[in-house]
Amino acid sequence: MSIFQHVLYIWCVYSTCLECKNIEHLTNYVN
Repeated sequence: MSIFQHVLYIWCVYSTCLECKNIEHLTNYVN
């Protein structure tokens, strides 16, 4: 795996985690 692919992979995982936290926050707010 190249360094670029590695950074891209980490960024994707990190952004997904942020989206999951936002979704949890929104669902908690709705409930």
